This record gives sequence, C-alpha cells and structure tokens, in this order.
Amino acid sequence: MIEAVVFDMDGVIIDSEPVWQQVRVDLIGERGGVWTERDGDDTRGRSSEVWSARISERLGGALSPQEVFDEVLERMVTSYESRLPLFPRVVEAIERIAANYTVAVASGSPNVLIDLVLEKSNLHRAAAAVGYGDRVPAGKPAPDIYLDVLERLGVDPTRAVGVEDSESGLRSVQSAGMHSIAVVSSGYQLSEEVLSRTAVQIERLDELTASMIDDIVA
Repeated sequence: MIEAVVFDMDGVIIDSEPVWQQVRVDLIGERGGVWTERDGDDTRGRSSEVWSARISERLGGALSPQEVFDEVLERMVTSYESRLPLFPRVVEAIERIAANYTVAVASGSPNVLIDLVLEKSNLHRAAAAVGYGDRVPAGKPAPDIYLDVLERLGVDPTRAVGVEDSESGLRSVQSAGMHSIAVVSSGYQLSEEVLSRTAVQIERLDELTASMIDDIVA
C-alpha cells in the first residue's frame, strides 16, 4: 500500500527550465560567455553547487560559484514574483492526490525559491514535509533528499512514490528504494535504463490519478 507521494518541483510543478536557461544565458552572455543546451541538460535536476560551478567555469572564473549563485538567484526570484510558471492544473492535481495520500515536495532548488513557489501556489498547505537539497549531505542523483523526507514523514521507502522529470531526479528516487513516476517530455531525453525502472510514465502531472498510484502495488 502506498502511503506517501513526493513531488519534485522544477519540471514537475513549475515549468522552470526555460526560466533557468534564459537567466543563465543572459548572465553569461552579458559577460561574453556561452551557455549551451548541453550545459542545461547536464545540470538539470542537479544541486546549485553543480550549476554554479559550471557557470563560473564558462566565465573563466570571472565570477566565483558563490557570486554566480547570488546573481542567478536574484534574477530567478524577480522572475517568479512577476510570474510563477506553474504547469496547467498542477495545483488541483496535487490537492487531489493529497486527499488520498500524504504529500511532500523534494527539490534541489535554492530554499528561497522552493518557499516562494509553495507560498505563491498555496501548495504549502498540501505538503506535509519539504525536502531542501542544501540540507542533506549529497544532492540528486544521491537518494539523501528523499530518504530525509521519508524519515520525517515516518514512511518506509517501499510505501512511497517519487514523481520526477529528470535523469538525476529519477535515479535519486530509485536509489532511495521508492517507486518512481516519470514526467516525460519530448524536449528532454531520459535513458531507457532509468525509464525501465519507473512504475508509471505521464506527460503532465494533471494526468496522475489515485488509481494509477494504487495500481503500482496492486
């Protein structure tokens, strides 16, 4: 029996990847550097330390990773405050799932962005726990963030589902011993090895139903 469903945030709840990509492209372009789609794919779902270091590298060290982080974060907050890029009907979908299961969020985004998204969307009311990537020893694809959330919920990994869109996120869920649901998109290719280990594949979060989750351990 499934007891808890834990949602990633970026790429699952909010369509944030275009925003992240544009902010990084702008920041690097203003300083004469280049941020490629490959850079975006390589850092998708990873911790802030990973992409901050990559941008610093692309700038030849002109900005330290900490300076990169601070500048990108300021621009992301400004963008989210102006317009929160929620996927259509995602709030209703999570509230529907929360009526049947304990719901949590686990994200490697900076803490201020996680809190901002949950507050502006009112999803903080549905989330029984929030996993912050910088509060665990290792970020995704390590299982730490999911194990931390489940420990606080008091739920065994075999009775939990993680919903992710990225390669590193799905590996994190699977390494934690949880069931995994993949939100797939044509713009981001997941490996067959990871997809073969998922219990369910959907294109949008609003497709997810309680019956799909029930069937995972039926």
